[in-house]
Amino acid sequence: LEIRAEIITDLDSDNRLSFLKVYQPDELIQIINLLDSDDAADILN
Repeated sequence: LEIRAEIITDLDSDNRLSFLKVYQPDELIQIINLLDSDDAADILN
């Protein structure tokens, strides 16, 4: 999960959305918890 969080941090917002569609909601919650607050806020928007 930490590696996924690092990948998500490096992606721009469009790529981030398509990447996140692959995951189930419970997985997303775990990944978002590993991100810093700015990246987590971007994903949740």
